Amino acid sequence: MMIAFYKQSKERIEELQTLLTQTENEHRKLSLFLELAEEKSKVNAEDALAFANRACEIASQLQQDLELGKALRLKAMIYTKMHDYKSALSSAHASNEIFTQNIKAPEEHFWTLIEFGRIYLFLGDYNKAKEYYLKTLNIANQLDKTELYIRSTASLALNSYKLGNNSEAKLYVIKGLAKDDGLETDNHAHLYNVVGILYSHQEIYDEALTYYLKANKIWDKIGMFHYCGYVFNNIAILYQKQAEYNTAIEYYQKALEWFKETNNTRQTALLLNNIGENYLRMGDTDNALKCLKTSLEKSIEIKDRYQEGMALHSLAMVYMQLKKPTDYIKGFLDRAFEISNELNNQLLHKIVFDLYSKLHLSKRDIPEALEYQKKYIDVKEEMYEKDILEIQKTQEMLLKEVEYFQQENQQIRTRLEKFESMLSLTLEQINLLSKKL
Repeated sequence: MMIAFYKQSKERIEELQTLLTQTENEHRKLSLFLELAEEKSKVNAEDALAFANRACEIASQLQQDLELGKALRLKAMIYTKMHDYKSALSSAHASNEIFTQNIKAPEEHFWTLIEFGRIYLFLGDYNKAKEYYLKTLNIANQLDKTELYIRSTASLALNSYKLGNNSEAKLYVIKGLAKDDGLETDNHAHLYNVVGILYSHQEIYDEALTYYLKANKIWDKIGMFHYCGYVFNNIAILYQKQAEYNTAIEYYQKALEWFKETNNTRQTALLLNNIGENYLRMGDTDNALKCLKTSLEKSIEIKDRYQEGMALHSLAMVYMQLKKPTDYIKGFLDRAFEISNELNNQLLHKIVFDLYSKLHLSKRDIPEALEYQKKYIDVKEEMYEKDILEIQKTQEMLLKEVEYFQQENQQIRTRLEKFESMLSLTLEQINLLSKKL
């Protein structure tokens, strides 16, 4: 599959470059540079950036704002792949300015906002990401476009899951699935993948696997093979949760191969953390430390604060098992806790407090253990209360929708009754006329 992916991508890039040498039309060149940038971004971000820059130049010369907005969004996506988030945000802001001030292109604006969300998602600022994803949901509703709605709800669901708000994630998934029209698009695959993640979290493994395979089938069919690594990672987690550690390693290795080949440092860092935890469960602390240390290094390198916190937490778990000094272990947990505060991430708060409690308990420091256990429970209760509020909000929203449809149905019934009355009157007139004839 990987060979097929590179072959297909290489052939398309060569085809586009050939077409580029055969045209003198600047508008045609602009179109080709845009497609080249997008295609090249799958395998080589630096080369892709050069094509995107050229597209920006031509679009500016031709005063083509729509294409300039697209090119700037492509630059934001490419910079994100390069982990240059400052440049990514700058390009995204420039693209956003075009679609909010220069021209009205709501669908293109939608994709720029999706890119904004992705950047903040990768930065670990999930609350900021949510702001942009909610804007995409508004646009999807205004345009009444199912595909956009599905992509927006999938993005919001994943972001809520990252925030540790699983009930909210489920609600967005329900909204997305309610509009699922059965098409096999990239957007549908993203939704199915998130559904799989949520089923996995609930330990409903057969349903999780079904949705993962459903997503993978679509990405394979439409040639978006680079997403296979995500699916393999998620399937590996399923097996890890079921204590099938050797099978999990097989899928993790498949995913790692994809992420290394596509130079996806962010996903490699996440994956190595998962592999490290899998080795820890197998009792292989040497390989666990090797993977987790590399995960931490890569997370720091690309400034992924959330993943850095997760790696620090995982390393603390390994050192606890190795019975390292308490202060040494606390050093890792303290850093993880600092990051959880910085990001205001409840999921990270919860697991850090839980490990603090276990650490003090292992040292027979009961008062401290109880104190952290209380903090752990407080976070869980806060998350639960937020879940209840989200459910109540959704119930209220659904009741409003039901009321709207009831009113709409009443209006339709009234119009039908009026139409039937008019039709009856018309028939009477026809009958009278026929008698006269």
